[in-house]
Amino acid sequence: YGGENTTFVMNDGLIELTGDNYAVTLAKPGAKATINDGTIRAMYSNAAGTSGGNAIGAFKDTELTINGGTIEAYGNAIMGNGSDSGSSEGTNAKFTINGGNIISTVGTAIYAPQVQGVTTITGGTLTGKTGVEIRAGKLIISGGTINADTDNYSVTPNSSGLTTFGSAISVAQHTTKQPIEVIITGGTFNGYIPFSETNPQNNSDEDIDKITLDISGGVFNASSRSEE
Repeated sequence: YGGENTTFVMNDGLIELTGDNYAVTLAKPGAKATINDGTIRAMYSNAAGTSGGNAIGAFKDTELTINGGTIEAYGNAIMGNGSDSGSSEGTNAKFTINGGNIISTVGTAIYAPQVQGVTTITGGTLTGKTGVEIRAGKLIISGGTINADTDNYSVTPNSSGLTTFGSAISVAQHTTKQPIEVIITGGTFNGYIPFSETNPQNNSDEDIDKITLDISGGVFNASSRSEE
């Protein structure tokens, strides 16, 4: 757990969780973590392999940088918090992905609901049922490979978690109704649908107008095309 204004650097080794929480948590403002190599894992918490944890969780005013290594989780590999008040506030958490393998079994490689959060992806391989779901804040992608489920696609309202399955990039405004900005200039996106924007919470047109999309590059591969 990252205390206030602390810095954690991982260059090798293994951090493994066998419960249903986080393997690593950036819990306090000013906490920073840089992963250069090694493995952070939060897989199964029961013998049947039907439940497990999240690899890295980040809260208010924290920063996570992934340069290499493996981040692997049964749930979400990397996740922020959508609350914008109280002890669980996730405002302004920043994720920077320059490399590495980020893998989720049943969730997302990155779940980003944090108000005023910034997720920047320049490289690496991200794989999940959905690759990245942004629900508030900014998402900037210039490289890397992002993979989602290629067999199915669905969107379900959820006030406290993932809404979309089968999309490499999912834009799905949270119940917090905050602005979202997406800028994509490069990268490879594979999924049943490689990019989706939906309104699972049935937010108003005024709220949805806070979403801006700027896509000027990238390779988008949809497995759903094979059914057309």
